[in-house]
Amino acid sequence: MITGIATKFLGIYSGRIPEEDGMDSSIGIVWKASVLEDLLAR
Repeated sequence: MITGIATKFLGIYSGRIPEEDGMDSSIGIVWKASVLEDLLAR
């Protein structure tokens, strides 16, 4: 849930890379705004 006013689009969170040992502290995957702009410009 997002509250407040967004002033700049930073990117899209798209998931996590699970750790090999099954712990919850995994790395998040984010598509940065600049990468999305490049993809959409093609």
